[in-house]
Amino acid sequence: MLDATSGTRKSPFYGPEHEAFRANVRRFVEREIAAHVDEWDEEGAFPRELYARAAEIGLLGLGFPAEYGGVDADRFLRLVATQEFARCGSGGLAASLFSHTIGAPPIVRRGSAEMKARVLPRILSGEKISALAITEPSGGSDVANLQTRARRDGDVFVVDGAKTFITSGMRADYLTVAVRTGGPGMGGISLLLIEGDAPRDGDAPVHGAAPATRPAVARFTLPVRIATHPLGCICCAPRGPVAEALGRLFLARARGELPWFRSVVAVTHSAAGADAVRAALAGDVVTAARFRRANG
Repeated sequence: MLDATSGTRKSPFYGPEHEAFRANVRRFVEREIAAHVDEWDEEGAFPRELYARAAEIGLLGLGFPAEYGGVDADRFLRLVATQEFARCGSGGLAASLFSHTIGAPPIVRRGSAEMKARVLPRILSGEKISALAITEPSGGSDVANLQTRARRDGDVFVVDGAKTFITSGMRADYLTVAVRTGGPGMGGISLLLIEGDAPRDGDAPVHGAAPATRPAVARFTLPVRIATHPLGCICCAPRGPVAEALGRLFLARARGELPWFRSVVAVTHSAAGADAVRAALAGDVVTAARFRRANG
């Protein structure tokens, strides 16, 4: 529909609350990020304090339960945040700052009440950093065939394997790790919550990662021994037919999230591309080049 007063196209999905939020996020990006992003890209890192500052205006809590410090938000509010962060010209920074949006949802959905109460408020306040560890050297999207294994040994899990290209993996306080506790296929996969300071072998940053995330994107090798309580199993695969049902549920949920994830990627690149064009037309070749570098 067209806005009769301005002659511009007005989306039926965005209301006054979305535009007010957009203005707030834009001010945050301009004040806290835009002035520093080139320096952070060169250093390959951004200050950890940025998480807490983002939490103060509700960015980290978008879509998470209010009882843990979250903020009730529809998907269009989250798209607004995505668009505004794309304007800073560093996709890597946004990926790291919001790595909890893939690391924490399994805790919300399947974690125990005690686990959620202990972990989620710290993540959503910016005090702690969350990451999701699925990708392995042997394959990325082939989740059903992941090789990292976990076995019970008394009161602990012993985890053996390797993960790579883990966004926020070098600095994460909580790692949601996909492991194999059962047989082959999706039905044998479980999720464990591993604290970031657990001893690991061979931690190393992944070279060639996006600017502002290079030290944060990790390649690391387990083994690690973790207690089953209070941190431990988020979603442990049982045996027999129930395991297959759990596997199908896990796969269906992953497939259901893919269209949303693709929408976010599309919005990110279209917003970044639009800003790069505006910068180039205005003669700001430095800004235009930064967008091209950050977004390919």
